[in-house]
This record gives sequence, C-alpha cells and structure tokens, in this order.
Amino acid sequence: MKRHFERRLSSENENFAKEIICLFREQADKKYKKEKYLRNFHTKSNGLLKAEFEVYDNIPKEFKKGVFSVGKKYKSIIRLSNMSDKEKVSTKRHLAHKDHRGLAIKVLNINNKGENQDFLFLSVPSLPLKSVSNFRDIIHFAYTKNTINRLNYFFKNFKFKFLKDILVRKLDFNLLDVLYYSVTPYVLGDCIIKYKLIPQKDNAFFNQVNIDEDYLIKSLSNILNKQDMVYDFCIQVFKNDKSTPIDDISKSWDDEKIPNIKIGQLNICKQNFNTKERFEIVEKLSFSPNNTLSEHKPVGQINLCRSYVYEKMYAYRMSKNNIDQPKVDEEFYNNII
Repeated sequence: MKRHFERRLSSENENFAKEIICLFREQADKKYKKEKYLRNFHTKSNGLLKAEFEVYDNIPKEFKKGVFSVGKKYKSIIRLSNMSDKEKVSTKRHLAHKDHRGLAIKVLNINNKGENQDFLFLSVPSLPLKSVSNFRDIIHFAYTKNTINRLNYFFKNFKFKFLKDILVRKLDFNLLDVLYYSVTPYVLGDCIIKYKLIPQKDNAFFNQVNIDEDYLIKSLSNILNKQDMVYDFCIQVFKNDKSTPIDDISKSWDDEKIPNIKIGQLNICKQNFNTKERFEIVEKLSFSPNNTLSEHKPVGQINLCRSYVYEKMYAYRMSKNNIDQPKVDEEFYNNII
C-alpha cells in the first residue's frame, strides 16, 4: 500500500527538536566540562568492526532501489554500542544491567559519486515515543534527578509496557546473536519500510566471561578471533496506519502480520577489533538516520526529528573536541588496522 510521507519536520516539531538539542547541550556541558565530549545516547562504544554488506540479485523488482539496485557486495563498517555510558555490573547475574544495544552500519562507496549509506538499529522493536513532543518530554525526564516524577511520567503515558520489557530482557553475552530493529521507518522507492537484522544460527556462539564494565567487548573479541558472523538483512513493508504505524514507534510491526523479506546479508569476518586505535577512530564517526541515498530517506516526524538532532549534536561534539569530521571512504576502510 502506498502512503504519502513527509520529508520535512513541521514547524512545531522543529521547535521541539531545538528544545531537545538545548537539553542535550546543557547536559553534555555539565557532564564533560574539560573532558572529551561523547554521544548523549548510545555513548559507550563496544567496537568498530569491518564488514561486507551483501545485496542479493534476486530481490523483488519494487525493492531494487538505491543501494539495493543491483546484487553486489560493499565494504562496510559497524559501530556496536550501549545506550548507557557505562555497563552497570553486579556479581549476581540477574542484577546486571540489561541495557539497550545499538548496531550502526555505514555502507561505503555505493555509486560513482562515492556516496555512503547508514543503517541504524536497536536491540528492541519499539521505544516509548508516540510524538516529537513526547520525545522532548522523555529527554527532559531522563535528565531530571526526581525519580518519582520520571516514573510517574512513564506510567501515565505507557503503563507497564516498557517496565515489563526491561524486567524480562535477557542478559546479552554475544552482541552478534541479538535481533536488531530499525524501529523507525524509511523510504524504499514507493514503499515505506522498516529494516531488521536477524542473526544466522551459527552466530549463537556462547562465550562465558566475567561480568565487568567491558564484558561484552571481551566476549565478542574472543568470538571474532575464532569465527565469522552473518546477519540476514530483512525489510518489513508498510501495510496500513493501524498495523504499521509511522509516527507512533511505541508500537512495533508484528512479524506475524508483516513478514520479514530477506534482501541481503551482513558478513562480519574474523578480526581483532579490540584495539586502542579502533576505539579512538569510532569516536570521530557519525552514523545518522539522514546519511542516506535519496531512495532511503527517513520518514515520520520522530525519525525526521532524530535526523535533525543527530546532525546538530554531532557537529557540536566535534567542535567541542576540536576535531574535523573524517572522510569515510574505501581508503579510510583499508587503513583501519
């Protein structure tokens, strides 16, 4: 089903986005002061990986747009992250912090212009966001020190849905055996879609390590020293506003009603990523919902707001750190040790 989609933030939502930026800047200025500025969300980097993004040749014609136009393999880089800035640990496994995980892909040198394409994913299919004003309120309450007010806001708007999600979420030991969701929608030609990364069975490699602040890095380092990992790259296609809402991302697109269509895969070869150089490089990079080809632009007011905020905050972080944005191309990829 085709649906009209907005390419610009409404004036009201642009004002909300500017308020979010002010909150982010104020918090960063308080937190870092003389230290290096880090990302406001998905602060902790768990690794920078080299990968290959493979597009299948036999996908349906209506999806052969942009990066999916032809069957091809592209050099890519991946950033793995936690939503929190530190891994909260406990000697009791059930008390260890079950954080949201992030995976961002940058597909390199797609066309003769040398353009790149970013894909952003979270380890949850939905977030407690129904509108951009809701987004602004959540950022405000995330930074408030009044826990009662914060919990009252979440209960009033979302009841126990997301509290339950936190309580039942399993503790991760292998970041490449996690389902990842785009959460927000994007254009694909005349369609509106969401992306999903589904780990192949061989990814289910369990590596026991002691739970400390870097246990996920150590675990993944041990795994990638021994084997390759592969993800199926899938899409779900918009059906209607009820079953596949665009702006209300508190509601996920149900797999039983909206099938996953496999159009490619993400190949991650054995490598040693746990190096000082890679962790320094990844802090200079930007992965944005808006860093896309025209065929894959973000849609929905929340996604447009994310794009606006991400790009403004990346520029702010780079200026505070007195760092120029690196040119990310195949030469950059080849120089990653």
